[in-house]
Amino acid sequence: MAYYKGPGGMLRNLWSAAYLWTTLPNAFFTLSRDLRASVVDAASKQQPYGELRKGNTLKNSLLLDYSSKPFLWSWYSAIQNKHYSLGVIMLLYLVSNITVVPLSAHLLTATPVINNSTNTLKPLQLLDDLDLDDSLNWNEFVDEVFAMLIFKAPPSAWTNLHYAFRPYGADNGQVPNKYNSSIIYFQDHPSQAVEFRPATWDRFEQNLTSISFRDPTGALSVDGFSYLINRHVLEANTLNPYANKDQILLSTERVFEAIYAVANDGLGFPRSVVENDEPPSIQGIVSTPDTRLFVVPETAYYIIVILSFIAVCNIVLYYYHRRHRSVLWEEPVGLLGAAELLYEGNTSRFIARVRRHHPAATRIVKLALNDPAYALYTAAVDERGKLMVSASGRDLDDMMWDYKPASGYSV
Repeated sequence: MAYYKGPGGMLRNLWSAAYLWTTLPNAFFTLSRDLRASVVDAASKQQPYGELRKGNTLKNSLLLDYSSKPFLWSWYSAIQNKHYSLGVIMLLYLVSNITVVPLSAHLLTATPVINNSTNTLKPLQLLDDLDLDDSLNWNEFVDEVFAMLIFKAPPSAWTNLHYAFRPYGADNGQVPNKYNSSIIYFQDHPSQAVEFRPATWDRFEQNLTSISFRDPTGALSVDGFSYLINRHVLEANTLNPYANKDQILLSTERVFEAIYAVANDGLGFPRSVVENDEPPSIQGIVSTPDTRLFVVPETAYYIIVILSFIAVCNIVLYYYHRRHRSVLWEEPVGLLGAAELLYEGNTSRFIARVRRHHPAATRIVKLALNDPAYALYTAAVDERGKLMVSASGRDLDDMMWDYKPASGYSV
């Protein structure tokens, strides 16, 4: 990774290290997750006080505590208690924690793109294949083609083993300095050539068979051109290379054009041009690679859908609590408000009677939730704002004397 100094270096370092499009979205959605957690926590804690205002069973009012339940299935408990809006938003919050925050790291992705711009190009050299004569050492070209065609070495400059391109250059100021090394690509002309014969084709073909090749094992006695064709056939079909005659023909054509392209690339373009013969400048397209930031559509759509449902549920939950005020709406609130509810109520006497009937019980809440004897008990706030426990309108003292615990139940 490159390290940049100077003005703007920190921002460029963050960009090159991919922090801006991975850590930043993740941090944003983590913060939004904490905000949603505060909403869910406040709504779940306020729900019992809302039930106390209208009066409900012990299970759904006095003994209701969603924060004590594992969050993986607390939403299911809320739906069972008919707190549908709270249960749905708990479920969506759980889904967003598991999926949205991790997926936010893949919300943005850096993708390489090619920027094309029209620039004036000037041919630096002229094509002249008259140097392809008998005096050349054709073994050098065959060795070069062998390395590129068989061993997959990168092609030399201004050739792709199919064509030998005329070297081009841009005038000063036409291309930025940092793009001077960009590769200029070529497109074939739409016209189809029926026949192409270079001026030195007769000498070129004759010289191909004169390329020497020495097999150290002594198993082969061929020239270099034929050996290269044979290796290309073997690369194309290693199981049964000589079964297809067309493959031998294709390999011959491929090796022929590769040698001719490499030979012209090295010798077909003189290192200087005559001023009178200098070709005119032409318009070309210079392509430069760049990196752009794109939004991953699938991830974005999923996050938008989940967050939209959460937003709708938040609105529903807001209006629900606006219409169903809790007993802690007026001051005091919090622990002080809970103490105010219990003061001068019969909750302490109720707990004392429960302890009297179950002296060995260690988990009073579980006892009250599971013992059918407490199923008909209700908790509500009277006109004085005090929490009262009753059963079918009967007084606490009367109903506790008639209490019969569930047979065989123990805590």
